Amino acid sequence: MKKLVPILFALVCVSAISCRHSNHDLQITYNDSDHEYSMVADFNNRKMRQVEYYLNRELGSSNNISFSNTHTNATFTLDDQTTFYLRKHAGHIKIKLDKSENSRAAYRKMKSVCEGMKVVLTR
Repeated sequence: MKKLVPILFALVCVSAISCRHSNHDLQITYNDSDHEYSMVADFNNRKMRQVEYYLNRELGSSNNISFSNTHTNATFTLDDQTTFYLRKHAGHIKIKLDKSENSRAAYRKMKSVCEGMKVVLTR
């Protein structure tokens, strides 16, 4: 029995490390405070194309912006004057919207886009 405990412990550790570094890792965090709305997602690199397609469909095409095949760390202003920060690279995206600089409609739209991102990432 004493020999079995270290072996089981080692197996549990290996399993935990394998799960943590699997291709199915997904972590999404939303923050909705009085002053700011944000979303941060870390995900499998293979989902990047779907993320870019989704951003193009929801934000880019009507504003003549493409989010495809780019590493981004910039503030964008859309045609409707919505201003938001986007940091994007393989396996990571962060969107931040300052509520004091944007309309209520812009906040609702960006919140909807960010919540839709979860659907894209969990398919």
